[in-house]
Amino acid sequence: MNVPIISASNISSGYGERVVLHDISMEVRPGDFYGVIGPNGSGKSTLLKTLTSIIRPISGRVHLFGRDIVELSPREVARKIAVIPQEVSILFPFTAKEIVAMGRHPYIGRFRREGPFDREVIERSMTDTDTWRLGDRYIDELSGGERQRVVIARALCQQPEALLLDEPTSHLDINHQVEVFELLTDLNKKRNLAVFVISHDLNICAEYCRELIIIKDGRICLRGAPEEILTPETVREVYEAEVSVLRNPRSDAPVVTVVSRGTQ
Repeated sequence: MNVPIISASNISSGYGERVVLHDISMEVRPGDFYGVIGPNGSGKSTLLKTLTSIIRPISGRVHLFGRDIVELSPREVARKIAVIPQEVSILFPFTAKEIVAMGRHPYIGRFRREGPFDREVIERSMTDTDTWRLGDRYIDELSGGERQRVVIARALCQQPEALLLDEPTSHLDINHQVEVFELLTDLNKKRNLAVFVISHDLNICAEYCRELIIIKDGRICLRGAPEEILTPETVREVYEAEVSVLRNPRSDAPVVTVVSRGTQ
């Protein structure tokens, strides 16, 4: 039975008296691959934080496998969902393997050492992300793409059912952007891991995500397959920009191209 991992029912959320999200309902199920897009300030990151109990909804409920997420401990949540924020600060020169091993904290506890199973999970997570060979290198010696794969390996060490990422490729060149999304696709297929990724890159989301959610002004205004909802009319309405939408000749995914004001 395909029980939802995360289920949000009529949630509104924000910061203090400022309401950012309004009446959002959605589900994340095993094997889903969502891309969440929308203008700056539309509420995408607030949605991720609310779905993962980083902030509590003002109204409505978020359930994790049927349980109200605000009633669960951070350790219980971390065993089911892993979050990769937009900015990952690593202040000390840990090795890549030490960084990945931090993902076992929801299971190990403060004073217990890693056991054989923990080490097995660490090795498998690093192997699946092609970071095992980087294990003894310090994190500040790695390229941006290598660092991001290490961070994903750390998230996998939590043995999550869902992986939620906020702008995971925003600081990467196009080659490393593709590497990250290829990795997410591989994990989604091989592990049946649900992937929920926020991105400003319409084209990379269209290429890799099975379903897109468009958020504007704190509301879901459209959701569906990329080829169904990425149209010139939709982009004009959501982003107030003129574009043409073609098809990738190899994958048939939509490709959004900006039309300059001088040629409109």
